[in-house]
Amino acid sequence: MFKYVYSLLAGALVLTAVSCSDEYDYEGRGTWDADKDYADIYFNITDSVIELDPADPTTVVVTVKRRNAAGALSVPFKVLKNTDEVFEVGKAEFAENAEEATLTINFPQAAVGTTYNLQIMLDDPAFVSKYSSAATYNLTLTRVKWNDVGFYYDEDGNKVEGYAMYTDDILTTFFGVGNSVFPTKVQERDDMPGYFRLINTYGANYPWNDPGDWDESQDYYIFIDATDPEKVYIPKKCNLGVDWGYGFMYVYSMVGLGIEKEKNDYIEGNYGTYANGKITFPKNALLMGMENYNNLGLYDSNSSGNFCLVINPDLDPYIATPLNDDFAWEKIFDGAFISEKLGTSKDGVALYKGVPKEDVEADNPGCYDRFAELYGTPYLIEAPYAEGKNIIFGVLDGEIKVIEGLESQDLGIKAVGDDVYGVIGAGSSSFTDAVIKLKITFQNKKGDMEYGTAVETLANLTWTELGSGVYTYGVEALSEDAGSFYEGTTDATLYQCNELPEQYILKPWAKSEEGLKFTLSAEDGKIRFYQYTGEPYVYEGTNYGDVYFMDLEAYNAGYTQYLGEYDEETKTYEFSGIYYIPAAGGGFGPITETFVMGDAPEAAPRKAFKKKYNMKSSFKPYQLPSRFQPRSGLKNASKVW
Repeated sequence: MFKYVYSLLAGALVLTAVSCSDEYDYEGRGTWDADKDYADIYFNITDSVIELDPADPTTVVVTVKRRNAAGALSVPFKVLKNTDEVFEVGKAEFAENAEEATLTINFPQAAVGTTYNLQIMLDDPAFVSKYSSAATYNLTLTRVKWNDVGFYYDEDGNKVEGYAMYTDDILTTFFGVGNSVFPTKVQERDDMPGYFRLINTYGANYPWNDPGDWDESQDYYIFIDATDPEKVYIPKKCNLGVDWGYGFMYVYSMVGLGIEKEKNDYIEGNYGTYANGKITFPKNALLMGMENYNNLGLYDSNSSGNFCLVINPDLDPYIATPLNDDFAWEKIFDGAFISEKLGTSKDGVALYKGVPKEDVEADNPGCYDRFAELYGTPYLIEAPYAEGKNIIFGVLDGEIKVIEGLESQDLGIKAVGDDVYGVIGAGSSSFTDAVIKLKITFQNKKGDMEYGTAVETLANLTWTELGSGVYTYGVEALSEDAGSFYEGTTDATLYQCNELPEQYILKPWAKSEEGLKFTLSAEDGKIRFYQYTGEPYVYEGTNYGDVYFMDLEAYNAGYTQYLGEYDEETKTYEFSGIYYIPAAGGGFGPITETFVMGDAPEAAPRKAFKKKYNMKSSFKPYQLPSRFQPRSGLKNASKVW
């Protein structure tokens, strides 16, 4: 951990607390006889790493102490290492009976941008105890000029200089936080163009922090070496200065670790790039760790590939906002949007491809080429969650790309009263001609509250008929005029999705035009469903609202063990769930219904239900668990080192 703490005193730079190690009190180390003649001199701080502005004085002053303070004393030091003989080391002059003295070190010939090392020690038995652990002092010094760089445009279009817009994808390794976008102060080394440091990035500006989460006593830096724009990396382990209960957090890069540990496989494919005014890294090319978590083990970070530092937004190829101003939209297909988050399936959701407009190209020659270079072709999913709220993304060489300015998109739904925005994880999403899978993190507009992550699918589905059989219902009629539709058995046909083989449909079923849609998981063999029956529940003239059939896991996340399964031997599909009326906040169940492939078997006994429903006794109220719950706690991550 590097600390840079300076103060001016009498025209000289006084080193106060710049040590890489903590300050120790060596009183009591070994044994020391106060009656002996030697002074027992020691360094208050034994190691220092210092960066100085070229305008600062070329002098540092180091504190030296003694335990035997009798008389005045002049103490010389032995020089063990002195890079280019640049350092001039004086003596420590102890005044009469003084316990402290100062040692002046000058370096007037030190060049800017060069790192120098000095090592001195006390080995005279007249001055130092043989038990001393602080008789040697090491100094690493660099004279560096840092210049403020970068700018961004605020919400009013004003240019704010000395800052760059930053997208976080580091703390996402362990904590369920969104890829927040916010400004951070940035500086560039004067003697090394492309070598940057980000200042206090995870301090007051970081939206997920609470007061007291970060250390305000000093500056913390993230160093980025972009001197080669094609080989960008974080060259040293950088303390972020923020602690969420596991000690200070650190960031590093796979390339930096690979260089340190001489592991070429860590380096290959993990360099970032500095292009079009911004720095990006590949997915999992960054590392993150915490002091008190597995001995500061280093874990994969930038897991969504969203890390981004926009230093000069004027160089970015983004054309305009909204994207509708720049592209016409050509429909590709109408498909089914299957929401893992909501547990719903919506047919007739359109996918569009962006087509360049001639007038835009005429006004901005080459703009579409620049756009395509970074984002490929834009695609739009029309109103998957709510009318008028589309999802837009790019596809480049078959991979999903998040378009600048569209990192967070309004979905038109709410959670705990807040509008919900979606952040696409490009690295964990996929695109084919028939199936698009978007891994979306749900959060509020500010980005400081997250409601979970799910894979949402748009598919141009085709179905194969597997065969017919008998469906056995488990409850009686829900509607007064439904007759016996929900009791007994009915012939039905089973279809399997060609593009998503875990998806099935049974038709006919209940009053639903779609049939009963369900998934048969290849991972755990469980059957899940959440399907509208096609009619409301009406009792004694009162309409209680539309009825849905939902599995028990959707009803309560803790009921996974009660999900139905498929029995290969008997060709039986088992549906364990409840009939659920959202408007009334209640439902009927739990019940089990079955579909058996082939000829109708002898009807299995059906669970008994009252002929006439008494709302107080048969209508079982429950609170449907929210599908938007703030995430907290540690996530699983892959340890690298």
